[in-house]
Amino acid sequence: MIKKELTRLSEIRGAGMLLRKAYSSTSTKATGPHNEVVRRSRKFFKEGIVALPLMLLISGIVLEMTIAATLVVFYVLQSSAGTRNAADALVVARSGASDAAVQLTRNMGFDGTYTVALGTQRTAQITVCNQGRKMTACSEAGGCVYTNPSDAGKAEVTALGTVRGKNRCVRAAYAVDGDTGEIRLESSGEISL
Repeated sequence: MIKKELTRLSEIRGAGMLLRKAYSSTSTKATGPHNEVVRRSRKFFKEGIVALPLMLLISGIVLEMTIAATLVVFYVLQSSAGTRNAADALVVARSGASDAAVQLTRNMGFDGTYTVALGTQRTAQITVCNQGRKMTACSEAGGCVYTNPSDAGKAEVTALGTVRGKNRCVRAAYAVDGDTGEIRLESSGEISL
């Protein structure tokens, strides 16, 4: 009887497959279209369960790549802004050295430290050592030494330019002629902080 029923079900399913293999579960005596639909939907849901973790994995990888690309772009923009600020600081320092030359032209005995503000976030701290040399770091105010006799008739200007936290320093040496009032640039250049 059971063998006869299995043969009949095998013919219905086609290709003579055994019931166990066709449904990959224990055999039941119930047959009919409703059981076929339920079994097919169960098979479909078993295959669909694999798609959810796969989609989550792919979404996670895409999200991670997007975050990484965003960070790279952010740091590239930050570094280019820092380079631009450093270049602006050098221009501000050179402007400070030029301002010191104007001060020396107006008063050949000018000596001291002062600050020039060129906008809201651009400042130049200028130290003028008339008849002397600056022996301290560029970022320190003052520091002039007047002991070298070869510095007679010379003025050394040190200007520290600052733009948004970036600093650059310029040192210029001027020859000052006390008789004619001529001020001549002898050397000028950027120095390390």
